[in-house]
Parts: sequence; structure tokens; C-alpha cells
Amino acid sequence: MTLERRDDPTRATGTGRYGEDVAEQVDQGQFHQRVALVLSQVFHPVYSYLFAGRGHFVSRLELRLAQAKVSTPVEIYLSNALALGSFLGAVVGGGFGTLTLAVLGRPGLPSALTPPETGWGEAVGAGLSVLGHSLFVGSWLTLFGVLGLLTGLAVAIYYPSMHIYRRRREVNLVLPDVVGFMYSLSVGGMDTLDIFSAVAESEETYGEAAVEFQQLTHEIDYFNVDYQTAVENVARTTPSDDLSKFLIDMLSVINSGGDLTDFLETEKQHQIETRRRNQKDLLNTLEVFGEVYISLTVLPLILIVVLVIMALLGDAQLLLLLVTVYVVLPALNAMYFLAVSMTVQDDVGTGRLDPDDEAVAAVSRRGSVRDLGVVDAHVRARPGEQFLHRIRAAEFRHRLSELLADPLAFFRTSPQYTLAVTVPLAGLSLAVLLAQGVAEPSRAAMEQRSLSQSFVWLGLPLLTTGIPLAVFYEWRARTIATVTDTLTSDLRKLANANATGQPLLESIRITGEDNDTRLGQELTRMYKRVTFGSSLGTVLIEFNNRYRIPRLARSVTLVERAQETSDQITDVLTTAADLSEIEDDLEREKRTRTRMQVVVIGISFVVFVAVLLMLEEFFIETIVDVMGESEDTEVVNIGSLEPSLLSMLYLHAALIQGCCAGLICGYVQTGQAYTGLKYAIGFVGFTFLAWATVGVLF
Repeated sequence: MTLERRDDPTRATGTGRYGEDVAEQVDQGQFHQRVALVLSQVFHPVYSYLFAGRGHFVSRLELRLAQAKVSTPVEIYLSNALALGSFLGAVVGGGFGTLTLAVLGRPGLPSALTPPETGWGEAVGAGLSVLGHSLFVGSWLTLFGVLGLLTGLAVAIYYPSMHIYRRRREVNLVLPDVVGFMYSLSVGGMDTLDIFSAVAESEETYGEAAVEFQQLTHEIDYFNVDYQTAVENVARTTPSDDLSKFLIDMLSVINSGGDLTDFLETEKQHQIETRRRNQKDLLNTLEVFGEVYISLTVLPLILIVVLVIMALLGDAQLLLLLVTVYVVLPALNAMYFLAVSMTVQDDVGTGRLDPDDEAVAAVSRRGSVRDLGVVDAHVRARPGEQFLHRIRAAEFRHRLSELLADPLAFFRTSPQYTLAVTVPLAGLSLAVLLAQGVAEPSRAAMEQRSLSQSFVWLGLPLLTTGIPLAVFYEWRARTIATVTDTLTSDLRKLANANATGQPLLESIRITGEDNDTRLGQELTRMYKRVTFGSSLGTVLIEFNNRYRIPRLARSVTLVERAQETSDQITDVLTTAADLSEIEDDLEREKRTRTRMQVVVIGISFVVFVAVLLMLEEFFIETIVDVMGESEDTEVVNIGSLEPSLLSMLYLHAALIQGCCAGLICGYVQTGQAYTGLKYAIGFVGFTFLAWATVGVLF
């Protein structure tokens, strides 16, 4: 099934996702289109037969494809789904039938059809054998082909739902910022169509909401559609009901001659209140999930206790215990994580802004040893010039020397690169322990010395790789927090200074003066750079790209767009401060209420570990001792479940639960799994410490 997103560069190459790697994407798009056309022509009769008289169903699917931004026509889309489903089903069926023949042999013939043992009879028998094989394989091929056709149809119907759900969430999340952005531009006197274009060009900031406005501007610019019809089309095909209602109301205000600025100001407040209600509903849902997590923690414990009791009574269920510890336990946590991820709304955008000028964009891009920014851009433009290659080599050496001189700054900016150092270090440590005989790669050693071997094989690599990664992620998060914590107050100061008649650059100087916060220092740096000849817009973008914070990018976009038209942007700065204050309030409320969820998960884990330790140290040994004193010696036999094996399973269950619970804690708090590394490391360390303490005491 060929699915073509509307980011096809053949449509337009003006802004956003429509302008990257044009030639390569065009070639790939043309090849996919040719394949899709051939498949649709072959299976179009099947499509016509199945969907004849079902125009309502086809039209609804066409609307869903438009909402998912799948631009393939519905006839080709369904025909391709039927074709690929049938093809894959036939391949699976033919392979399954051939494999069955290879394993079971050829199907036998009835005695009445068995030819005589002659030369002619042997030829006929061989022909009948080939015919039987062909019919057998053909029946499987036909059966699975029909099943594949139906499966491909079902996938084609439900495939757009995933994109629609994702796009609806993203649009609703940034809609208050989009309305605030439009209000700021309207206050500055920008034309309505220019406002639409400005939103469409801000995809890196507003994500899928900007994509909806890209459709609007492209219909106006490239298909000669009047703006009323274009707005109505977007309102009809957008997956967000909130955006649809906003566009319809805005169109009514424009057509009736109302004041668009007043409407946008009122709508901004309405969207902010809607955002607050959605946040409250989200937090209430997370509280319910916190209660559900306790049940998910209790279920594996009950299974383990029941299976151990059954083993002590003589019915050893080793396989069920292994499945419970190594399959059921992580699967339940994965299901819970998936449910939370479908509820928690991730922040929109990467936080990075791209200037319109390609050279400036190359300079402002966050460079690394691998990406040399503007130097690479010039080398790609003139690959034959040796002088540029020498410059590139010199720049590479300079970047490498900067990295070696201050590796901590590099790792703080990109914490994931710590794995390039810690993973080989963990492997080297493990190799040394293997050579010294401390680490033994055998099941018997793991059972007999479960604590030490589990620490060597599981704990040590996790701590070696996880601790630096968690430390640098936390360092980066705290650096970001130093910027966002004072963002609202500094925007208020900028607005107040600008309201007194000071130009924007002078307002920046006044706000940064005697301001010892990180953002104040950045404002002072911006003022100095502009006075030395840099443009304010470029300086703002470079400042934003050093931190790459989505909410900061939205504020910078407001200011950067507004300062292009006027130096007096008090209303714009006030709007940016209001939106930032809303973000602060929502983040503060989320942090307060999710802290309780983290406490619940932590207490559940402690109880989980305590129960397993009691099972190991008291329950099993007590029952075995009691049974050993009885006259019925057959009851003492617990099959293959030795106490050492049970001890290993208990420890591994606690370690698995600790890792999963830690990652879930971080995701519930911030929507990012990496923030749960510190919790996972803490839970794993607590598990090893608890086992070692109990082993020493008892």
C-alpha cells in the first residue's frame, strides 16, 4: 500500500517540510506513484466490485485521509491496499503450503487413481503427483490471498486513525499559542493573508497546526482559491474540532466586517481556558492511572506466591514462574507505559528555529564535530575546490580541540553521546571480570550466587552507562530550567520598558542590566552583538537554538516576527508574557500533582521488594523446615524449584520492576522517559542494597 504524505515536494517548495532534499524526494515520489498506479489499475475492478453502491463509506474514508494528510486518492489508496494485502497473503499461503509439503510429504492418491507400475504408469503418477502438489499449494495460496485482501482492507481503513489522533492532540496543544501569535501580528497591522503565511512558515514551532495553515496558503497561492473557500476547506478537513470552530468563527468575523484583532484577543483567552480544562482532565486521568498501577504491581506478586505455594505442595511450575518474571512483569509495565504515553501530551516542536537566509541558518545551526555548519554548506556547493576542503579540515580540527578541551559542555548539550564512552567502558569492565573469574557466564553460577552475578551482569553495566547519562540529562534540564524560570518576569520587564517609549533594543539592554540570571546574561549578550552589527532577528534565533526549548521558541517567534515591522511591540511582549505565565502555571500544577504519582509508584516498588524478601528469607525456609520434620518425606520434594533458583527469580523480578517503575516515574512527570533514569538507577541500587543487607543480617 503506497501512502504518500502531503509533504511531497512536488506540490510546493516554499516553506516548512516542503523544501528539503527536493530532487531526491521527487525521484522517489515519482517511482512510488508509478508503482501505485500500476497496482491500482490491476485491482481497480476488485475495488469497483467491493465498493459499488458504498459511496458514503468511500467519501468518509476520503475525509479521514485528508485529515491524516494522506494525499493519495481514495480509489488508488484502497486499490493499493487490496493489491498488497492479496500479494502478501498469497506469498504467506504459498510458502506455508510448500513448507507443509516439505514436512509432511506429498498428499496420497486414492487407490482407484493409482496408476500401474509401468513406464507409462510412472509418468502418469508423476504428473498426478505434480498436480496434487499444485492443487494443495494453490488452495493455501488462494485462502491466504483472500485473508490478506481482507486484512489489507482493514489496515487501510484504520491506518489514518493513528495519524488523525496524533495530529489532533498536537494541534489542540499549541492552538492557544497559535492564536496568540496571530493576535500579536494583527496588533502590528499585518494583513490577514500575511498572518496565515506567517503561521504556515512556523512549522518548527507550531507543528501540525502550521501544516494546516500551509494547506490554506497553498490553496490560495497555487490553486487560485479565494481565502473564504480555503478557510472552509481547512475547517472541514482538520482533525481538530477546536481549530475548525476557530476558523469558522474567524471567517464569520472577517465576512461581517468585524475587528479581527478584538476577536483574536477574545479567542486567545478562550483557548487558554480550554487548555486549563484539558490539563485538569489529564491530571485527573493520571491519578486514576496511579491507582491502576498498584493493581498491576500486586498481580505479579500474587502469581509468584501462588506458584511458589504450588511448588511447595509438590506441583512445580518452573515454566510459569519464568514466564511470570521475565514476560508478564515487563509486559504489564509496558502496557501501562503505553497507556500513559497515549494520555500524556508531548511538547510540540524541536525548539529549534531556522532563519530564512541559508547562510545565516548554517551559522546559527548547532554545530558539532560531525556537522560543520556553514563550512559543509560551501563544500557541498563547490565540491571540487581543494581550498575549501583544507578549510573544512582545519575547522574539523578546531571543533575536535574544543570538544577535548571541554567535554563536559559537549555532553551537557548532547547527553546521549556519553554512551560512546560508557558502553565500551562497561564492556571492558565486564571483560576484565570475566578474565579474573568473577563473572561466570553460566546458569548454575547465576543461581548459586545470584546477588553477586546479577550485580556483575546487570547492575554494573546499568550503573556504568546510566549514571553519566542521567547526570548530564539532569544537568541539561536544570540549565533549561534556569532560562524558563525567569522567562515570564523578564518578558514583563521588556514589555514595561517598551511601553515607556524605549526602542526594543534599548528595552533589551535595560532588562539585562543588573540581571544576574542566565536569561539576563543572554539579553546583555544579545544587546552587545546587535550593537556590533548583527541583526536582532538573527541574534534572537541563535539565542533560541543554543537551548532548543519549545516554549522558548514560541516566545522568540512572537518577538522576532513582530520586531520586523515595528520597534514598539508592547502588546506582543505582553502576549508572550501571558502565554509564558500560563505555561508556568500549568507546569507548576502538573509538577505538584504528578509528584504524588511518583510517590505512589515508589511505595508500590518498596512493597514489591519487601514481599519478595519475606518470601525468600522467611516463608520458603520456614515451610521447608516444617515439612522436613514431618513423616511424609514425599511432600518435602519441591521438584526442580530449588531455593537458589527461587532466590534468583525474586531478585530478577525486583530488578525488572525497578527499571520499569523508574522509567514510568520520569515519563509521568515530564513526558520524557530519559528523566526516569535517575529513578531507575535509584530503584535498582535500592534492590541490591536491600538484598545484601538481608543476606548479612539473616
